[in-house]
Amino acid sequence: MSTSHKEKIIRVLQLFQTTDEKTPMNAVQISQKLEEEYGMENVHRTSIYDDVCLLQSCGYPIKQAENSHKGWYMEKHLLEDWEIKLMLDSVQQARCVSVHEANEIRNKLLNLTSQRGRSRFSHMIMPLPGNVRGVGQTVRKRKV
Repeated sequence: MSTSHKEKIIRVLQLFQTTDEKTPMNAVQISQKLEEEYGMENVHRTSIYDDVCLLQSCGYPIKQAENSHKGWYMEKHLLEDWEIKLMLDSVQQARCVSVHEANEIRNKLLNLTSQRGRSRFSHMIMPLPGNVRGVGQTVRKRKV
């Protein structure tokens, strides 16, 4: 397996991490995303079918959409959307983190959900006066 093929499989897996049952991706869409986001040109549909089968055989929960022409999606993510929302709410109410730290945590949490989940939660973590410390104000001591 060549290095570029190994990279392609990893990139396909990363793309599946942005999908869910309502926003699947088909082989053409995956091929286009690989070219647009990672500069991988001339990725054939048939090789994507092989990559999907390989990922499924390795235990990744990639499922066929009900309408097979719509493609596939990742069935389970590391955290459910309600768990991410709970953590985002907690960060928003925390008085012990700065605005910058709150935004960093928010971005990390949003990377654990699908693209649809990200768009639903993207409005969250708007600093509320008195709830989040300003830039440079933190309770934790930083290592120098």
